[in-house]
Order: sequence, then structure tokens, then C-alpha cells
Amino acid sequence: MRSDLLHLVPTRGAPAPSENASENEVVPDAQLVMPFASGERRASGAGTDVARLELPGLVTLGDGRQITAEIVYLPRGTDVLRSSATVELDATDFVAQPAWTAPPLWVRLPQPGDRFHPLGAPGGKALTRFLADAGVPREDRGRVPLVFAGDELVWVAGIRPCEDRRVRPDTEARLRLALHVPSLRGRAGARPDATRLAAR
Repeated sequence: MRSDLLHLVPTRGAPAPSENASENEVVPDAQLVMPFASGERRASGAGTDVARLELPGLVTLGDGRQITAEIVYLPRGTDVLRSSATVELDATDFVAQPAWTAPPLWVRLPQPGDRFHPLGAPGGKALTRFLADAGVPREDRGRVPLVFAGDELVWVAGIRPCEDRRVRPDTEARLRLALHVPSLRGRAGARPDATRLAAR
């Protein structure tokens, strides 16, 4: 027994989408229900383990999941939109002039030595430890998409964003990242409204 939690592993094959499901539906809590394709390790179309995420743009993983990115402008102090599948981060670096100074966004899967400073945590920790603490089973930890800004891990997709790029009270430009899971569309209760948290 590896923890005090019961780990449920999905069967092969995805449930059929509902006829009423939107094509681009975003599913909250997507990562924690383990929407993983068995053996999938690479971003499709990229040919490598790293895929560039344009702004705005999307990356499609081999199992059908997609990660999208966009910049949104909101009045200072607007509550932060955040669910497990959609996060907002401070985008000051991405709207700075000149544009070429902005760090590139990348998506890849975990690698040995990755570290992460989760939102709300006092410091960083090994990504493997973070994923274990988040309840991701050992066999699925290598299939969790990661979003990087340059060399900085800014979002463990579907689980938590980083602390250093949290939205602050004076933030106007926000980087909105979302994890889309087409295979889970149509599940009962799959799309409750995302919550908004007050900017810190």
C-alpha cells in the first residue's frame, strides 16, 4: 500500500461524448481523474518531448488533451479565475516591450530533477514529491503535462500553478492557461463553474 488513499485506475477506452457537449469544453478537476492514454509520452505533432505554446495558441497531446494559452486584461483587483483546469497568472513579462523579451512558453512531460514552487507553499520541492502529495498515482506521474515560461515551471496542468507568478492586486494583464479534456466531455457534473479567488 503506497498511501492511505484508494487509487482508482480508469479502464481502457474513453466514454462517448454527450450530444450536448461543446467541442471545446473545459473539464475542471481534469488531472485528478486521470485522463491519461496508456503509454503516451509525447506531444503530438511536435516530434520531440517539448512543444512550443504560442500566445494565443494551443498544444495537443497524443491522448487528445489540449493546453491553451491567452492573455486577458482585467481591472486591477478582479478576482482570480481558478479551477484545476483553468488558471490565471501574472502576465507582466509577456506584455512587456519589446515583445522578444517575453519568455517562451513550452509544454512537456516530467523529467528527473524537475522542481516546483506551488501556489501558497513556502518554497519549492521536487516535482515527484509534489505529485505524490497531490494524490497522483506513481504510474501516472510521468504523464502530467507541465507548462514552462522559459526555464520556470509555471503550471502543473490540472493541479496547481506556481507561486512566483500569482496574480497580485495591481495585476492587469493575466496569462490564462486551460487544460481541455475531450474524452471526459459529457460526464455528469463535469463542468461546474470555475471559481474566482481574490487576488493577493
